[in-house]
Amino acid sequence: ENNDNEPEIIKKRSEVIIENSVFKISYNENKEQPNWVEYTVKDFVKVADRGNMDFYLEDGVWTSNDADYINNPWDKGHMAPAGSFTDSWSNLEQTFSFVNCALQKDNLNRGEWRELEEQVRDWAKNSGPVKVRIELKFSSESVVLSTGATIPDGFYDYSIVSNQNFKSINGIYGNVLGLFKSSTYVSLTLTNNYLNYVSSNFFMCIIILLYLFTL
Repeated sequence: ENNDNEPEIIKKRSEVIIENSVFKISYNENKEQPNWVEYTVKDFVKVADRGNMDFYLEDGVWTSNDADYINNPWDKGHMAPAGSFTDSWSNLEQTFSFVNCALQKDNLNRGEWRELEEQVRDWAKNSGPVKVRIELKFSSESVVLSTGATIPDGFYDYSIVSNQNFKSINGIYGNVLGLFKSSTYVSLTLTNNYLNYVSSNFFMCIIILLYLFTL
């Protein structure tokens, strides 16, 4: 998909690790989506602006590309958010790699997900560096686009403020229609043994509470 003249046989990998100064990513070339993404958000002074930046392909990694995001409701969703790495032009540019891009429902990307990213930046500003891990969830029912990329069923997001007794399971964010609608999310915050949660779906809240007790 990344090349105009596609080779007849391509050996795609279920995991490729990409690491730079912004993120560490496990990428799935078969699904053309990340498996998981890890990054740390710190308090920073903004010196760069995304302007007309757009996603670019990585040499040697088979990823999604522009064709996967045309004429459909899926945004090019940053996993490590551009807004959290405007401390330098280099860092900001690295967030626009297609390895950091997921098929994310437009109203999720521009709504609850954006609000979550802003909340993490607030935590970093007020409480210190925040380690974030995002896991993309797939199943046998995951939809594969005609262009080749697989749509994630949803996203798990975890955050830890490294210098405090603070852990947040920010939620399971559904990405497709059906039981896990794009508006379905759960947010939990655990700090000094105090649990706070908000959910748009009671059933989802039960699931995440059960999951919490397995950690």
